Amino acid sequence: MLWRRVALIGVTLLVIGVLLYFFTKRPISRQVSPQDLRQFSGQLASLIASNRYSFAECLRLTAQRTPNPYLRGVILSILASGKPSPFHKALERYPDVFPEEYVFAIKYGFGMARADTVLRQLSEQWPDDPSKRWEVVRRIIKPLALSSLKDSDWITRLNGLKGLATLDGKEAIPHLLPLLNDSNPRVQAEAKKTLQQLGYRIGE
Repeated sequence: MLWRRVALIGVTLLVIGVLLYFFTKRPISRQVSPQDLRQFSGQLASLIASNRYSFAECLRLTAQRTPNPYLRGVILSILASGKPSPFHKALERYPDVFPEEYVFAIKYGFGMARADTVLRQLSEQWPDDPSKRWEVVRRIIKPLALSSLKDSDWITRLNGLKGLATLDGKEAIPHLLPLLNDSNPRVQAEAKKTLQQLGYRIGE
């Protein structure tokens, strides 16, 4: 009987050891789901909109509240690199986490000084179906880009121009034409170049 008890104890310890190894040594899943991105976007949007923290602090606080360990590690890596800005460039280093459509939305959301708005809408609309990503991004960015064309800040107008032209192609031409007479020469030049790229012939 004694040997049976010893054998049972040995098997039990072995099972416990395997379980401990499995739960403590297994690699962290690198999968980041659409729900993870929606949650990340919403948390970051709220912190930015509060106007209480620097952007780096917003990222740090978002990382603390992120349940996905891999996504949390990516955010902390961005912070540790000391290069969280421009933010879309930092995200581009992690294509397995942040799809190009998401990065595009972030690029123009920040470029048009509407970061919290874009992040909030991403938190509400980012799709589970990858085939609908561009549709969602277009729905978010296009109206913001149109409104940005009339912004008092020329950099915002410039980024609105670029975002609209990229998303809307030739359909954007009527909205870009007024920028040929923009008060800022860089916006004028960009509008002219973009219109020419879209096939619009500008008279000399």
